[in-house]
Amino acid sequence: MKYIEKAWEEYRRMVLPASVSEVQLTETRKAFYAGASILFSLITIHAGTEDEEKDVAFLNALSAEVDTFGEELDHVVLGVSGIRGGKA
Repeated sequence: MKYIEKAWEEYRRMVLPASVSEVQLTETRKAFYAGASILFSLITIHAGTEDEEKDVAFLNALSAEVDTFGEELDHVVLGVSGIRGGKA
């Protein structure tokens, strides 16, 4: 299964308007895959050590960063705060 491709298609369907230009679609897809690639690299490099406590702390920090970004988007795009019940 192509997990990132499936996530991209879901993101595209939910976020991008049907009238999106080909240039915007291409550039947004590049940014989406670049983000996925960086996240994968971070997890590969920093998680899976022999120190489980350190690994969990790393994954929790990633989760908090993503939650914080989501909260910022909620505020800017939807004009609301705190709907995610953030873990950050």
